[in-house]
Amino acid sequence: MSSHVPRGVRATRASSEREELAALRRENRRLREDVDILKRAAARRFLASTSNRWLIT
Repeated sequence: MSSHVPRGVRATRASSEREELAALRRENRRLREDVDILKRAAARRFLASTSNRWLIT
């Protein structure tokens, strides 16, 4: 059994779901970029700290 949903309501729901999905994808992309930046910063800091150890001895 399927309930009857007027086309306008269905289209509006689909449109709002598409907009929400697009917003979530943008947020996901931004968060992945943030994680990548943090990983690179951590790697630089690690490399800097290990290279200083060799210079001190």
